[in-house]
Amino acid sequence: RLHTQELHGLIKKKEKCGNILNHIRTELDRHRSNGRHQDNLFADQEKEQQLYNTMGRLLSTMVEYDNQIAPMLYQEGSHFNVYWGYISRGGFDDKSHLMRQIEKYADVYTSRVSNF
Repeated sequence: RLHTQELHGLIKKKEKCGNILNHIRTELDRHRSNGRHQDNLFADQEKEQQLYNTMGRLLSTMVEYDNQIAPMLYQEGSHFNVYWGYISRGGFDDKSHLMRQIEKYADVYTSRVSNF
């Protein structure tokens, strides 16, 4: 349970970084589409460079979150079916409809070697 809460916390932090990154990209696009005034060119270049630096830091932070999240997701899904993962569950301890059907009809498909 604690592991799941930590995983959800990391995913939310990564989503926040992604939202901020998208906002900065939108602002840069808006800035570029409005054009630059010649008298304020130096200030705009400095601001733009700061935004690019911030975007780089956000991207590296998101990669760090991904590196933490990936093994946690693998571990989280490993107590389910090894091959099917979360597809085999409808909730935390509940089987999905798909898994119930597979269990119900498995004997039909495996009753004869020719069915394989």
